Amino acid sequence: MPSHLELAWTDRCAAVRVEVVPGDHISMMLPPHVDGLAARLRACLERAHAA
Repeated sequence: MPSHLELAWTDRCAAVRVEVVPGDHISMMLPPHVDGLAARLRACLERAHAA
């Protein structure tokens, strides 16, 4: 895995957080990997909502 995955996004976003999830760019959106992705997204949204 390349280091500093966030560099491609830093000029497009105010803040960038890298979360490593199972699967690749396509398979992370398919079972069984999508459950892990959904859990990470849910946690990020909950943190943002609480802030």
